[in-house]
Amino acid sequence: MSTEQWIRIGCAGVLLLAALSIAAIYYGIQQLPSTNVALVIEERLAEQMVPVALDQWTFSNDSIAQEKLSNITDRLLKALPNPAYDYHFYLVEDSEINALTLPGGHIVVFQGLLCAADKPEEVAAVIAHELGHAENHHVINRILTESGIRITLALLLGQDMGSSYELSQLLISNYFSREQEAAADAWGFSLLTRSGISPKAHADFFRKIKSQRKENIPAWLSTHPEDESRINEAENYKLPPNFKSLPLDTFQWAFIHCP
Repeated sequence: MSTEQWIRIGCAGVLLLAALSIAAIYYGIQQLPSTNVALVIEERLAEQMVPVALDQWTFSNDSIAQEKLSNITDRLLKALPNPAYDYHFYLVEDSEINALTLPGGHIVVFQGLLCAADKPEEVAAVIAHELGHAENHHVINRILTESGIRITLALLLGQDMGSSYELSQLLISNYFSREQEAAADAWGFSLLTRSGISPKAHADFFRKIKSQRKENIPAWLSTHPEDESRINEAENYKLPPNFKSLPLDTFQWAFIHCP
């Protein structure tokens, strides 16, 4: 066999080994989304995608709404001693009844969500659910699953991932599997109880929204399928024996501006 043939075989072997290594990393990230490699990829993803996603909205300047949201998020984060991220919450001026999780611990809350809630505990239930997605690394798992190995390789090599806008739309679509939704529910219920909030607030809010808007279902419900079994899970959640309800401040709640 000639030297040239040996070189070709060697190059083919190197390429095959590289391909298998990348595939193994990609598979490993999907199976273990909290690994250091996955967290590095998520950080890179957040740096490139979050600014593009946030650029689509106008941040709210409603001081009352901002104060109430801070009260809610502060309460929840105090019950989360070892968070996976340094969380950032963004209140945007939009009438949509929605909240969504972006990579790297960035959570967007639409002002319409606060307007649709009768009390801050209902908003807390929604945000606890979103924190459940973040803490369970559902966002990076979903991005890698839907975008394929191209994104994984580009991020590992420090290359441009392609269309920032296209990927930001994938993030904003906020679609998770039923298994991920159930996991976020269970995680969120646990956080709520540690925060002095009953998970019944989750059931109360979604039952009310569904009954009020049977034909025009809000984006939150269309992207987070709330069937009766999930609502019942919240309503019948077994509170720990030492649970003590700590109501959130409702002062001036009715004066929140509704876009």
